[in-house]
Amino acid sequence: MSFTLLPKFKYLIAYNCKDYFKVECNRIKLPNGVQRMEPWSRLAEVSEIIRKTKMPFEELPSYVTEAQKFSLKKAESLPTELEGADFFGMLYDYQKQGVLWALRFNFNLALCDDMGLGKTLQALCIASIYMYRNKEKRPKMLILCPAFLCKDWEANVKKRLGAYESQITLLSYDTAKNKSKELKKEKFSIAICDEAHALKNSKSQRYRKLAPILKKLKAKLLLTGTPSTNKSIEYYSMLSVLWPKKFKTLKSFTERYWCKISRKARNSKELAFILPSMHFIRRSKEDVLNLPPKITTTVYYDDPEAKQAMSALIKKVEKEEDKGLVRYHIGGAFHDLASIKARSDALCSAYKNYLKENLPEKILVFCQHLDVLGNAEAWAKEIGVKRIEVIHGGVSTNKRNIIVHAFQAGQVDMLCCTIPAAGVGLTLTMATRVLFLELSWQRGMVQQAVDRAHRISQTKTVYVTQLICRSSLDEWILKSVTGKKKMQTLLLAAARKMAKTK
Repeated sequence: MSFTLLPKFKYLIAYNCKDYFKVECNRIKLPNGVQRMEPWSRLAEVSEIIRKTKMPFEELPSYVTEAQKFSLKKAESLPTELEGADFFGMLYDYQKQGVLWALRFNFNLALCDDMGLGKTLQALCIASIYMYRNKEKRPKMLILCPAFLCKDWEANVKKRLGAYESQITLLSYDTAKNKSKELKKEKFSIAICDEAHALKNSKSQRYRKLAPILKKLKAKLLLTGTPSTNKSIEYYSMLSVLWPKKFKTLKSFTERYWCKISRKARNSKELAFILPSMHFIRRSKEDVLNLPPKITTTVYYDDPEAKQAMSALIKKVEKEEDKGLVRYHIGGAFHDLASIKARSDALCSAYKNYLKENLPEKILVFCQHLDVLGNAEAWAKEIGVKRIEVIHGGVSTNKRNIIVHAFQAGQVDMLCCTIPAAGVGLTLTMATRVLFLELSWQRGMVQQAVDRAHRISQTKTVYVTQLICRSSLDEWILKSVTGKKKMQTLLLAAARKMAKTK
């Protein structure tokens, strides 16, 4: 074990629940008179005992104590209008409550509502009120978003913030990254970051160049339906932007909330507990909307070549001495499976049967690889589907918007998309059928793709179907997506089991 991966503390005190705190030890025994779990009434006494050991000690942060006194109360009655936002009255009650919380938080928050709950409209309302209240100072606003959403934000600015349009700078994240030196010279007062998980990698150039600009602002609205897709450490970037004085370095955050050895969260209960007091607002669709049902079905088909590829992968994993390379073998097998699917008669047959059974309902088809996407379109044309559109990474933002509007207007029968290109940020509620020919490694990405159809303004039941190749890597991805274990862990276990049966 590398000692560089071990935390520097010997003792750490962390929140466990409302009744107890916990004492974590790092390669050392608990001091005499201290238990692993202690009541809060003993916090001062236990802290003093640990200090006397003179060992490196991570005490309970002040923000945890503040979180214990915090409560996110709902307003007893919601106003019908708010000065500064003439469209406040059109918001749903939960959206109005979100705006009121933003005012309470002095316009510094992460709005992490479930996908499809109208975060954009809430943000526009909050921004409108901020600009109105500070209009004498003529504040400047910075809006950052993925490139494919720039056109939507331009339209929203014209419609909702037209009076302040000359004071607003709207850029994609990557354009802003390249212009960071110029942006630092601008005296922005407020920023909106849509799909803020684009900043989740705190070691990326995007974060390093844009975070310093955002940290200087007192008013920040971070919008994301997936604040963390896989790892607790991904919360650092958003927390550091909102609270730069409380979360100063990635190193200190990692020490407390991420185990480098197991690659798992540390003190996850404490992290979850502090988020509301750090102005993270999260409402699920089940909590606030009366949406029609979402029904998910898994349909299996057989392909001998895919099964053989899976067997070969497990053997390769079993023989691999460097377990750190396992994920690269899996990545290669994932691309190989896509090639197999693109020429699979079994998948072609299952796919065509699905289309015949479900047309003329509007259908969204999601893939991960371009060769599968190309065949999804070609196979559909073979059975007579005529009005088909395709969205992938090579489709321009302008063309993407035209396609989405045509689909929503009922002018397109079927939309074939890659999950990365169309799985976030788009509204496709004309669809009542969502079909996956491939899944994504990331659990959150599959759910986000489904929520393109299952969101506000959807009036019909949404039927989600996953076409899964039996006994192939497909099944393992499904286990990983629906379970709690990473693919690498699952396959290593399978390889060990196979080795024992020889």
